[in-house]
Amino acid sequence: MKRKQTTPKDETAPKACAMCCGLCAQKQENWTVAELAESMRVRGLNIGRNRLHAWLRSHGYTDRAQRKGQNLPTRKALDRGWMVIACVEGWNRARDQKVRWPSIRVTPLGQAYFTGLFVLEGKGQ
Repeated sequence: MKRKQTTPKDETAPKACAMCCGLCAQKQENWTVAELAESMRVRGLNIGRNRLHAWLRSHGYTDRAQRKGQNLPTRKALDRGWMVIACVEGWNRARDQKVRWPSIRVTPLGQAYFTGLFVLEGKGQ
């Protein structure tokens, strides 16, 4: 009697993702735009944090907030699950109080989508 070889789902999912979209997120958590840019740079794409922010703004995935000048995801990026807004806490030394501000986080789906889109556009050279 032959035994059927089985593989756990964890081993087959990354292979399917890599075959489907050309890359797969290394860690399954939300990244900042700076971490995404560093990941793209490791993969051989010529991009940094500021250039990636500018590219996301020019393609309509992020927008600058009116009063604070910070990048926030557009409704399109939020609805499709490519980005989320995380609340970051810090300490304001001048006022001696805790402050909170919104920050962009790119989901694993967004990491694969934006990297693939950047490569297809030909900016990775």
